Amino acid sequence: MEDLKDIRRQLTENPESRELNNRYAQACLDIAKEYTVMSQGHIFICSPSDLEAVQYVMAKIPNVSLLDGATLEEYKRLKRAVTQARMNRGNPGSKMGNYYALILFIVMPLMGAPILMLWELSALSTSDHNRNPSILIYLIPVALITAALLWIGWLVERIPGWKYNALVVQENEKAELAKAEAAARQATDSNPSEMGSEPGSEPRF
Repeated sequence: MEDLKDIRRQLTENPESRELNNRYAQACLDIAKEYTVMSQGHIFICSPSDLEAVQYVMAKIPNVSLLDGATLEEYKRLKRAVTQARMNRGNPGSKMGNYYALILFIVMPLMGAPILMLWELSALSTSDHNRNPSILIYLIPVALITAALLWIGWLVERIPGWKYNALVVQENEKAELAKAEAAARQATDSNPSEMGSEPGSEPRF
């Protein structure tokens, strides 16, 4: 991955350079892809925090109109993934949006309606026709059950992102380990050649 600061410095000197814009955009896209999941050729963004990170990085691309080739195609694919993730984030029509609507507009009213009906009917059982306020205490379990169901939905919505983050950490650890092993092998390979050249080397003044 190229140094973003170095490319950014060159861009400030030559902002209309198509090559520099593509190199900078590709570096940004490489960073953004670390917050995504690839499955069957499609890009997915799992958690809200990953979506925010991808949007933040993509916003750093200075001039999208100068992108071309593979960089432009990759930008479009990531843009579609962002759009899809925003649509699926609890909006109407999405799976989680339907789940929340089911809880709030069907399950909760079905649980609360009988209690409110008993509260209304309690006025008929008294001579002064006052409703019994103690019946309303049964609305507390309704509220707790509704909150629990909403929390379960929130949890299910974020589990894929947490799993992906764990995979990213695991892959990063493997990559760091591979780099360390490669550096160790390179150092081991270079040491014998250096040691063999020292006895025959001429002194430097």
